Amino acid sequence: AFDRLAREVLNLPGHRVASLQAHAGGSPLYAIQMAGAWLDDAPVEPAELPFRDVGRVWAVRIDRVMDARPEHEQIALELAAVLGQEVETRRWAQACQLWSPPIEMPGPLLDALMTRRLWLPSTPPGITGGKFAHGQLRNHLLERAEAAGRLPDLHRLCAQTFRGSTAPGDRARRARHLLAAGDDAAALEPLIEAADEDVRRGHLLHAELTLRAYQDATERLGLVDTDPRVRRGWLYRARCARLLGLLADAGRAAERALVEDSVGQDPQLVAEARYEMASTLN
Repeated sequence: AFDRLAREVLNLPGHRVASLQAHAGGSPLYAIQMAGAWLDDAPVEPAELPFRDVGRVWAVRIDRVMDARPEHEQIALELAAVLGQEVETRRWAQACQLWSPPIEMPGPLLDALMTRRLWLPSTPPGITGGKFAHGQLRNHLLERAEAAGRLPDLHRLCAQTFRGSTAPGDRARRARHLLAAGDDAAALEPLIEAADEDVRRGHLLHAELTLRAYQDATERLGLVDTDPRVRRGWLYRARCARLLGLLADAGRAAERALVEDSVGQDPQLVAEARYEMASTLN
């Protein structure tokens, strides 16, 4: 079957088939990507890249295209990778305009990637955009941005595109970008908003994961237990635990939310924490 794939489907010459058979470990995905690399005239041979390193084949293919384009187009494509596996054109264009100086979406680069089937059109209902052909392509672009020292800045720009959006999931995406940029303090508010959204929609386990990320951020910031931001996190954890039926956990979290603050109490936080505490006693 592998020989037929190489000879009849990929239409490779005999010496290429023999080389693949010797190094591909029977992996059809590896064979297809190596064939794509050869079609791109990429200088790579199976002996250099074992079949388990198919991700490196993806990297070779996209590097060959990227390195031939100007830096602003490379940055624009890295912005797309930061936004996700599938990218909405409107948001991508907005992120590009936030770069300093503003850059345009990389039309010629996208054309080159589409010719090689590395970038694919994506047309969900009502949305215009595209997607990377494989997650390893996107991962490699993130690695390129990190190596260039601009990955945190790209995450900050992407976070700005979600500012003020109340669409489902957008608060969480904003928070994830801010965390990835290392901006823990700025991420706290959208994390709480995302957790609140999850609770209201009944996505309690997801809310719990978001609240753990929130707690990790407060710990990295070195916030003390009496800080209102820490207590707010415990309030939401109490609410989430109560709704999950974990009343003992809810009670402990509510207690931590009620720790006295030396600079005064937030009346709303106190009232909500007392409600959660009372709910665990019923």
